[in-house]
Amino acid sequence: RHRRPGDRRLVATKRRRRCGGGGGECRQRQRTDATQRGGERARRLPACIGIARETALAPVLVEASARNVPFSIEHTNSLRVDVGFVHTLRDAIDLARRLGTGVCMEINACWAERDLATTVRDGVDTLALVQVSDFAVGTLSTPNRLVPGDGDIPLARIIGDVLAAGYTGCFDLELIGPRITDEGYEPATLRAITAVESLLEALPA
Repeated sequence: RHRRPGDRRLVATKRRRRCGGGGGECRQRQRTDATQRGGERARRLPACIGIARETALAPVLVEASARNVPFSIEHTNSLRVDVGFVHTLRDAIDLARRLGTGVCMEINACWAERDLATTVRDGVDTLALVQVSDFAVGTLSTPNRLVPGDGDIPLARIIGDVLAAGYTGCFDLELIGPRITDEGYEPATLRAITAVESLLEALPA
């Protein structure tokens, strides 16, 4: 039987990011450059995996293991090709298995993936953290998260699939964006904790 919501490891995080403005031409050039960089990274992926494992990640993984710190790969929203080239949970799990790391499942970035429940079930052994937030269909900017329950993501179904697959780790509240800022991080976080605890209580044990 699952632990009661009060006993679950529910982590709330708050991230503040500063973004600069500029002319339309500058933004278009930045988007084009970012897309080209992301495409180039994806093309180099097979070769980079071996290099990353041996030269970049190896000492990091050794140190993380020595300190008992889990190391995970997080897939990113496909709009952010400037910061990553792994944009689906399925690809993150595949990459993590090849590198020997864990996976941070970002529900906001994978909720619309095809056959997500199967992906979760087949890769649950790699999941080290599950990040929870909500999204409103029609939103055209990122990051623009919502308190769980305020948007359109079927969180009960997805979190239910995660638990049914055998996941026993943490659920992390990742709240960021203009709507969270407008409400205020403290009240938004408190509402989010209450919403997720209620959701977990309602799910089958």
